[in-house]
Parts: sequence; structure tokens; C-alpha cells
Amino acid sequence: MFKKILFTLAPVFLLLVIIGFGSESWLRQRHTSWDPNGADSGPRAHRECYRLSLTTGYEPIPNKCKRDEKGFYRTWEGPSNPEAYKTLVFGDSIADQHNWVQQTTAVFAEQSKLQIETKNAGTPGFDTCSELQMYRDKGLSEEQDHLLLQFCPNDLASTATIVALPNDRVRFFIGFEYVEFPRWMLQSRVVTWLAIQTFNRQQQSDGNRSASEPIEHCLQEFKTLAQEQNAQFSVVLFPSFVDNLSSDEVVFSITGKDFTTQSAEAKSRSLLEKLNIEYVEVRSFFEHRGLSLEEHRNAPHDLWHPNNEGQIIIGEDLGRWMNNQVRQQQ
Repeated sequence: MFKKILFTLAPVFLLLVIIGFGSESWLRQRHTSWDPNGADSGPRAHRECYRLSLTTGYEPIPNKCKRDEKGFYRTWEGPSNPEAYKTLVFGDSIADQHNWVQQTTAVFAEQSKLQIETKNAGTPGFDTCSELQMYRDKGLSEEQDHLLLQFCPNDLASTATIVALPNDRVRFFIGFEYVEFPRWMLQSRVVTWLAIQTFNRQQQSDGNRSASEPIEHCLQEFKTLAQEQNAQFSVVLFPSFVDNLSSDEVVFSITGKDFTTQSAEAKSRSLLEKLNIEYVEVRSFFEHRGLSLEEHRNAPHDLWHPNNEGQIIIGEDLGRWMNNQVRQQQ
């Protein structure tokens, strides 16, 4: 009797396995997002350079728009030198400007007399939690001696599709609803789809995904993962390009709380110090030269992006800072 049941069920089991593997393969080949708000903060310009992504809402298209097979910019051409000091940069549209990353690499190489290779994953519209997910998806397989995270005050808020939680769990947003489940489920597209379709959905309070609470854990997880890679982890803390720190001008808001330049930068420093994360402040690069940050905006009303001259200044001082960090490690 048992053999008959086994003989009957075997083809059914085999069919289910085939369907499962087929579904997994099909879903992995599709560039889509199950989060209808996942692409909302996507780049308004150069849309041809980006595609939908299941885990981050959207992502750079590999081997397009001067990016490599993982969607990263490189500061060198040709094959990689296995002996080179390797830096990996994550960030948003500020990192996507890339000129300051190239200048940092050039000055670092000149100062250290080492060959320096930098990969830059900067993606417009990403926040720290999205950058963390991209690091998990594509950065952990990279050789890295130093992981640099570009952070600015508006990164105090998160609107990511996947938010890291303690105990190796994640929160997956589907619009303004979300489900929570163990991170291991993300390894399978089929299991992830089943989770977001069947697990109890919760409504984000006040219908607004922007929140500061996830940022602390995302920063901590960045630091932990870098340490597991035996890489030094540092944050490059960009300012709002405002000269008067006493100004009461609101530079951004999170769930009804307004931040000025001074309070936003103070909050950023406080968070990094609480987590014992090494950081360097870009504001100091301009202040010690007696230069105006406002005069180095990329556009007159752009609070966040430096112009080309500003990027050169940032790269010069950051390259020197990187060299000093390496010397201290020796």
C-alpha cells in the first residue's frame, strides 16, 4: 500500500519541484518591483540608465552609462590589480556625481604611493537602507579594504523597499503596507513572493513611509558587514551647503519634525558617535580654507550637491584623510 502511495505521489512531487525551479528561474530573470512605490524616488534624469529591482525598487543597469557588470562606476580601466588597495563607495546622487570619488582616489594614490582602485555604487534617490540592501546584493562579493558610505542629513529618513531589522529580519514594503519575515527568505524569489502575499500585512502609520527609526540599524549593519569582510568602515558626512549654521531655514522634515542645517548635521554626528562609527565631515574641508559652501552648490537652490570645483576640494582633502587612515592602520 505504502509503495503504491509513494509511486502515485512521486510524479506529483517531481512536477512540483519542476514548477518551483521554473518559477524561481523565471522570477530571477524579470526586472520588476513588487513595491508600487519602490521607484518613486528614482532618478528623474537619465532614466535609460536604470531598471526596476525587486529588493531596492530600481537599480543601475549593468554595463550601461559608464557602469560595470554590477552597475558600479570604476576609477580605472582594464583588468583589476590583485595587489591594489580597494575602496568601495556607497551613497546616493551625491556619490553618483563621481568626480569627487575620482579625485579622492587620485590624491590617495599620490599620497600613499599605492595603486588604488575604487568602485562606486552611488545611486540617485537611494537612502542608507537601500544602499545597505544593494551592498548585500552586490557588494559583499567584492574585494574591499575600505568601505566608504556617503551620508548627508536627508539620509536621516528612510523610504527603502526593504528595511533591515534586528535579529536578521527584514520589513518588506508594498506601497504603504509592509510584511516582516526572516531575511533568509529573500534568497528565493518564490518564497519572498509567497511571504508578501500570505503574511499578515501591516499599515504604515499616517500613510507615510519616510521614517528615521530604521536608519540606526541600517548603519550598524553596514558597519558589522564591513567588519566581517575585514574592511575598514567610514562615513563621509556631507553637509547641507549652507554657510550660516544659525539659520532657522528648514532643510528637510521627517514625519512632521523640521530640521535646520545645524540640527540636521548635529543629529547625524550624534547618531554616528552613538554607533562608534568613524566619520569625516565634508563641511570642515571648506571651513579650514575659508570658503563658502553656498558658492560651491551645483545649482543656486541645491542644498545637497557640490559643483565641480567643490568636488575637487572634497576629493583633495578626503584623499589626504584616506592616506592618513591607512598610515594609522600600519
